[in-house]
Amino acid sequence: MDNKAFGVFRHQVTNPRSPFLRGFSDSPMIPVSRYNDIDRTTLGENLEVLIDNAEIGVSMLGDLKHRAVYFLNHTEYDNRSAGRRI
Repeated sequence: MDNKAFGVFRHQVTNPRSPFLRGFSDSPMIPVSRYNDIDRTTLGENLEVLIDNAEIGVSMLGDLKHRAVYFLNHTEYDNRSAGRRI
């Protein structure tokens, strides 16, 4: 990326039928803080983009073969996390 992506961005669920996305909103707000993105052409055939943002890029990948998910942003934060020291 030319500039750091920083903030909370609305994303889109690309496969609402995925078992990994049960209970997710169709357009979750996800905190982002990163300089990089995933080159989609390098994704293996077992990986599926599950949550995406046209401006920010991939947020979540699913791998049904290995029963795994990969989060690329800070989905562990909630609306009360900002400014808190751990």
